[in-house]
Amino acid sequence: MKSRATYKNKKINPIIFLLLATVTIISLRWTVHYSFYPSEPLINKIIIDLEDHMYFPFILNFSNLDFNPDYLLDYSPSKILPITIYYIIFHSVAYSIFSEYGFILIEYFSLFLFLYIFFKIFQELKVDTYFSVIFALAVFLLPEFIVYLNKIGINLIGYNTIKNLYSFNVPRPIISSIYFFWGLLLAIHYYKYK
Repeated sequence: MKSRATYKNKKINPIIFLLLATVTIISLRWTVHYSFYPSEPLINKIIIDLEDHMYFPFILNFSNLDFNPDYLLDYSPSKILPITIYYIIFHSVAYSIFSEYGFILIEYFSLFLFLYIFFKIFQELKVDTYFSVIFALAVFLLPEFIVYLNKIGINLIGYNTIKNLYSFNVPRPIISSIYFFWGLLLAIHYYKYK
């Protein structure tokens, strides 16, 4: 039988903890979706869950490599439509490979990446490893806490900014927040090791 000192020396890898937190959060999210609307097709749940419905046709067109779609009868567009490629490329590629399940895979990937980026930001600021994991989860949960405070009547300054810090809205802020905070991490790393 192993002694207690042996168990105390073993440390849990923070990346595994972030991965478990990601799987738990996204799995609970989609379990709730399926428990409320069990007979609804997945594509309908995804479209309803999108707050910015205007990006879904762009994602479909880009996944089919159709840069000149015609939505109207008796009209043929003569120009290529401008598409915000950097925001929708991940969803388009995932949709073309995994169909509608690609949206769920992007949620897993993006949440893990968001938590990992904040973990690394706190690590660069010399915060303890386990506190870095806790703070990364706290940053993810902060918008929900702020929305809850607003619902019970406590209005905070910067409510709209914090509310949109991170959520699963496609493509903003699920992808744009990752770009922004990755740039912040690179800036911290650059100025720290310049």
